[in-house]
Amino acid sequence: MAGLSATNGALVDLNFSGSLGLLALGQGSNGLRFFRSLVRETIYFSESKTNMGLPSTASGLRELALDDWNGDDLPDLFISRDNQPPLLLTQIRGGPLTDTNQPADWPEAVSSPSAISTRICGRI
Repeated sequence: MAGLSATNGALVDLNFSGSLGLLALGQGSNGLRFFRSLVRETIYFSESKTNMGLPSTASGLRELALDDWNGDDLPDLFISRDNQPPLLLTQIRGGPLTDTNQPADWPEAVSSPSAISTRICGRI
């Protein structure tokens, strides 16, 4: 993880391994990166290059939030973005995160990430 520069992140078991991985929101073109835990019950990570369903290129990423947005008991990923509607990636059981159909009227992020998350979460 040397050289990792992130503005936001979360510990989550996205690959259902029983160990928490690190989902990091990088600055600039670093985008979204997932580091899987190499040893249970320790904090030792290696970047996962397998298809987790994370966008390979994305611009203007501001903040991420993990929650079960669609009620299927799996963690889904919500990302606010600069001057764009947010991105919602839902977890598919046994598969990667998947870009979903999103409402066209979601607001674009134009102020602080916390304010946007609060405003959007209140609308869902």
